[in-house]
Amino acid sequence: MAESVVSVDAVDGEQEQQQRRQQEELQLADLPNDALRSILLRLPSEPGYLAVAAAVAKNWRRQVLGSNGSFLRAFRAAHGGVPPLLGFFCNRRNLPCPFFTSTVDAGVVDLSPPAGKQRPFVHDVRHGRVLLDDGEDGQLLVWDPLARRRDIIPTPRCYFTNDDSCGAAIICGCDGLEHVVGASVGGGDCHLAPYRVIVAFNDRPNYRSDEWNHECICTRVWSSETKEWIEVYSMRGSCDFDFMPSALVAGAIHWLVGDTNGVLQFNLITKKLALIQTPLDISEFMLFPTKDGKLGFTGVLGSHIIFFHMDIAGGGIDAADDDGQHTDGNKSH
Repeated sequence: MAESVVSVDAVDGEQEQQQRRQQEELQLADLPNDALRSILLRLPSEPGYLAVAAAVAKNWRRQVLGSNGSFLRAFRAAHGGVPPLLGFFCNRRNLPCPFFTSTVDAGVVDLSPPAGKQRPFVHDVRHGRVLLDDGEDGQLLVWDPLARRRDIIPTPRCYFTNDDSCGAAIICGCDGLEHVVGASVGGGDCHLAPYRVIVAFNDRPNYRSDEWNHECICTRVWSSETKEWIEVYSMRGSCDFDFMPSALVAGAIHWLVGDTNGVLQFNLITKKLALIQTPLDISEFMLFPTKDGKLGFTGVLGSHIIFFHMDIAGGGIDAADDDGQHTDGNKSH
């Protein structure tokens, strides 16, 4: 019978290499904060590099995600001021597509959904946080995948209609109107700050004779500081939410709504709701904030990618297709 022989020198060599790697890791972990910060700031802008660095050691992770957000701001400033894009979430449960598709090297960023019986639905993503519906108990989850934190928000079923048509958004909970409209407050980073969750939904009363036609669109606001739904606002009417991501523009949250061919706006400053009509069919569009502070729309129309934006204050619309051809928003393409 053949016997396998393992060289003692080979075993000793592997042990030495393992010990050397451990010593190198300890040396990296013990770098002075100033030296570590200087090294990390020189990493390439691709998000995968920063994600790998944060996994090296606890103090590296604290340097990247802690420091009151000062490192992330300095890193973004050194690379053009734009937060890195890690990838895309997909809400199409009936299609063979992954929950998360990374835009960086495979294995560098793993954003597998939190454990659950059903695939969660992504309502919103903002400033490093993901707002999910767990798809089981009617609860909302606020998930910070890079910081490995998850908060469960109880959502009583009476908050929603029978068909669960609603819009939900997550925003930073910092005080101050400057932060609501997009500027930083107090030198902090909203990724690390308290947050608020805003839910908009149709409220159908108990159909008493005097309320038969009095449907309302309502909003409730959850605070991560008080752990309560602290505010209720409403307006007469109803709408059918398209379950598209919200857009935070000019101090207001905006959701696409069907039936009315428009946008539901909740102003975070005045605490008022409004339905904004649009002259174009936007049922398959998505909202986004433009660089100049307007409400942008993008979608596919025929063989064209269409972009247009609305000046919320002035009510004007400008549209452009993928060739850069601008047209009057009141005219068809």
